[in-house]
Amino acid sequence: MVYAATSVVGTMKHDTESLVRHVILNSILRARTKHNRPKIIIACDSRKYWRKEQFKYYKGHRKHQKYAFDKEVLYKILNNIIVDLRENFKYDVITVEGAEADDVIAVLTKHLSSHANITIGSSDNDFIQLQKYPNVKQWNTTTQGYVEHSNPVESLIEKICLGDAGDNIPSICNGEEWAKARAENNPTRAAPFKKSRLEEFYKYGKDACKTDDEKRNYERNELLISFDSIPEELENKILEEYNREINRTKASMTKLMTYLVKHKMKTLLNSIGDF
Repeated sequence: MVYAATSVVGTMKHDTESLVRHVILNSILRARTKHNRPKIIIACDSRKYWRKEQFKYYKGHRKHQKYAFDKEVLYKILNNIIVDLRENFKYDVITVEGAEADDVIAVLTKHLSSHANITIGSSDNDFIQLQKYPNVKQWNTTTQGYVEHSNPVESLIEKICLGDAGDNIPSICNGEEWAKARAENNPTRAAPFKKSRLEEFYKYGKDACKTDDEKRNYERNELLISFDSIPEELENKILEEYNREINRTKASMTKLMTYLVKHKMKTLLNSIGDF
């Protein structure tokens, strides 16, 4: 099972490191027991993204969003817990400079799915496109149900056309001005993409674009949204880090027990064998 480390805390109110640790470990334990997977891989974000270098307004609006917690404090807590997971549990924990957790999951799914059953633990619909590979399922960690789509290729094309407001990616009907305005916290209005046009794009892809601007915007969105656009150099770094992790000596059961006792996780101690 490939698991995004940030998938369980994105909307959580800021409290103590102990609470965050309990939430993450309980979520991992629940996923592990639910799916009975012998191997858990924890995919983590780095602080720098290659997409930001390609499109400077990528996720640029998020700095203006109001959160119920201090983001920098949460990042520090998450980093501490990621270190804990690597040192005290038997999981493979993957972080690669320049990569988001999504990139790690996409690359490992691409390379492992031909000979292993993959369950992706995340509520992010970006991962639907990975269902084009064999033996791939996605478990929504929010709704606690499987994410299914009859045509993952069409799902990707639709997202390219519509853009992704959550990542500050405009539709193909809009240039970077829309994203720039949101990144600067200025009011803006987007030109709508008519969903009635999707059938043309399912059939012809980029050739369904009506103008050169649309074609450029389609190429921009395909670069940012399609996992097939992950740079080869970064893909190789992810695979190298994965190979290091699977060969790293993992923590013993005694060390895990000591860790749970130290952090007063009595309830989780009762399930220590399931970790």
